[in-house]
Amino acid sequence: MKNKLKKTKTIRLSDVTIKNINYMVKETKISESELLRSIIDKAILEYRLNKSIELLEKTDITLSEGAKIAGLNYREFYEKVIESKVLSKKEINKRKINLIEIEKALKKITI
Repeated sequence: MKNKLKKTKTIRLSDVTIKNINYMVKETKISESELLRSIIDKAILEYRLNKSIELLEKTDITLSEGAKIAGLNYREFYEKVIESKVLSKKEINKRKINLIEIEKALKKITI
């Protein structure tokens, strides 16, 4: 489900940035607004992923908690953590999902 657009934000951009945006609009053949929204959405997801990996490294959050922060499912987050090489597979496997989270997940998939 798409998010409902609620607000308009105004920003100032350099001439170089505007040229790059115009080039990308011509290349991708999508509207400027759609392009800018997709760039911002991608940056937000990247920020959330980096933040969750940082928390995983510096605190004792579980992989499922990190996945929630990143906005990814457990498997996607696990793969991103492996790619980041912040923790070894052995260290990652020490991070147990707590039983409450397992019960919640099972309730969602059972009929």
